[in-house]
Amino acid sequence: MTLHPTLALVWRQTKLMASILVVCALCFTLLDVEVRATGEGQGDRDYITYHLPIVTTFLHVDYQHLEYNLIVLFLLMLPHVNQQYVFLDFIKIIALMSVLLIPFDFMIQQVSVGISGVVYFLFARACLSSNHRLIRIFFVGMMCPEIAGLGDFTDEYAQQGHVLGALLGWISLKTKHPRLQFFLSPASSI
Repeated sequence: MTLHPTLALVWRQTKLMASILVVCALCFTLLDVEVRATGEGQGDRDYITYHLPIVTTFLHVDYQHLEYNLIVLFLLMLPHVNQQYVFLDFIKIIALMSVLLIPFDFMIQQVSVGISGVVYFLFARACLSSNHRLIRIFFVGMMCPEIAGLGDFTDEYAQQGHVLGALLGWISLKTKHPRLQFFLSPASSI
């Protein structure tokens, strides 16, 4: 029995979100083991787990942060332009973003956590590939506070990751460079 195409898409995206949730649980377990082994009360920057580039993407401030990101990620995977991405494609995007964000993490003495950069990557792709002007204007309006907050390192939001994700999303729609396509395009389209 084959599923209706819409149900098949929802089922595929649900499995993707479940995979991300499992990896998040594994990363939190890794952090928990380190905290228990080294003692609680240290700052975030003292734990090695926070300095593992890909791992930090799967750590979240709290359960609500993770829940929000997964819901938005699920919705952003529904537009046709984003439907071909699979879990390993996300790992490639996360790896690239993690490496590019290392200087910011050291510069601001704060580690960015969460998968928000990938959310903004997909958000940029969904909005900027649209033929509707209002959707593009909405995207610009959503990015203005993010760009304005780039110099504010006192809050707990990762504007650097958000802006980088949106920038890479835009680049992924425009680039023909093979190395960038490897990191930014779905494996099925390369």
